[in-house]
Amino acid sequence: MPGDLISGYIARLPEGPEAARPLYRAGPGRVAGQFYACHLSSVFQPVVARNGELIGHAAYVRCRNGEDLSPWNLFSQAADDEELVQLDRLARTVHTINYFNAVGEAQHLFLPVDGRLLRAVPAEHGKTFERVLASLGLTPRRVVIVLPEWGALPPGLLAQAAANYRLRGYRVAIRHRFADGSAPERDSAWQEMLRYLRPDIVKLRFASAALLCAQIAVVHAVGGTVLVTHLETVEDVSAAGEAGTDWRQGFALGYPAGLDVSPLAAVA
Repeated sequence: MPGDLISGYIARLPEGPEAARPLYRAGPGRVAGQFYACHLSSVFQPVVARNGELIGHAAYVRCRNGEDLSPWNLFSQAADDEELVQLDRLARTVHTINYFNAVGEAQHLFLPVDGRLLRAVPAEHGKTFERVLASLGLTPRRVVIVLPEWGALPPGLLAQAAANYRLRGYRVAIRHRFADGSAPERDSAWQEMLRYLRPDIVKLRFASAALLCAQIAVVHAVGGTVLVTHLETVEDVSAAGEAGTDWRQGFALGYPAGLDVSPLAAVA
């Protein structure tokens, strides 16, 4: 069973950071990562369906180097692409172990992938991480890979990465933020992205109910699922629901936090 493999793997890790080990135990049933003098941990924000069902959680890295450090600053410290790839994979491994050890495989884990990793890895995206999952008794079927925002990378590279991840069984999400006043139904780049990448999920940042309705209609027309983020008030949640949002995420629905680990899965 995956839970047994994960808890057994955690039990074999050192109790604190060691120079030669990028992973270590950080409490009952949890791990942390070490990247030079920085220590990486996980927090998770709930993703909720319109009917209130918990779909899964979006993972975010927290890091300390004597004091709290912005994840953006952490990733900028990677000296070259090889280091960036190692850091990105380490963060996803920390998230994966902490998440699935706490919740099992009933829910989806949303994992962002840094754009520099996609540039540095020319092909077979997700292959190495798939081996990590397999070593823990997991498969990609409950992992949603969140690609960089549309426009951040060449369309061909995003399309290749999306196809590679999907071929290996991951679900693929893409982020998109419209310019103020733009009309989704007339945005040619938006239409091109949907046809070209065929994302399973599109993450949209909440702005206004009127704009959101138009955005959702375009995504639904090609069979995609809409996840609206940055819902910070009860009114935002209500407006997103009325607009036809499939899945929702934001402070109004839950803050990023650690997850409790079942006593059965915890490491003594």
